[in-house]
Amino acid sequence: MDGMTNSETASGGTSPRGEEVKHLLQKDRAYLAVKQFLIDTESAQAIFSERTLAAKLNVSLASVRSALERLRAEEMIETIPKAGIRLPQISHSDILEFYEFRFVLETYVARGIAGRLSQAQCADLRALIVEQKEAAVARNTIAYHALDLKFHHMLAEYYGNREMLRALSQMQDKMYRLSRLLHRTHPERLSINADQHENIVEAICSGDPQKAEEAMLSHLTWGRDFTLDPDGRAEAR
Repeated sequence: MDGMTNSETASGGTSPRGEEVKHLLQKDRAYLAVKQFLIDTESAQAIFSERTLAAKLNVSLASVRSALERLRAEEMIETIPKAGIRLPQISHSDILEFYEFRFVLETYVARGIAGRLSQAQCADLRALIVEQKEAAVARNTIAYHALDLKFHHMLAEYYGNREMLRALSQMQDKMYRLSRLLHRTHPERLSINADQHENIVEAICSGDPQKAEEAMLSHLTWGRDFTLDPDGRAEAR
């Protein structure tokens, strides 16, 4: 043996396997970068060509095309003829179906873990609520969105059903898009959201399944109604 690792060649470069791994990592980074950019710049007018995305993100055109193929397969983007690509608009029926599924899944999770969590798990949830309230006061919507997703993910993790966790994970892009769009225009409602999360946690940690289920249902109903009517026009009428 000449003392070189498997990822090295006699000339000091990387092996074909090392180049393959590097290429895959570049594709993954491009995918995440393109997806995040599209979400962060989302609007009805936000349409981008492949070359524009490559220039803005400083990645190769081939990496952008690979990322877009993956996003198309996930139905995350749509192509506008002679214009480019964008995130598809989320329709009224999409929102209703999205929340209906969450009603079933997350109320079941909240009821199921009520009274079953350890003191350490409850402490972690309460610490997360503190972080959320701090982000809400600072109106730091970017930080709050991440903490919001983390909250719902933690509850599903504590329940322990991998299929439920996978289903919730698959919804996170849409959850992020909806919450970011709304809270960016109504940051004052972040505190309401955090208070609702706190009510859910206290019901779970006090061991009251019915109250936990009701608190989650109330929270999701508020989120649905806010999403469908962010300015409260229906309520005003």
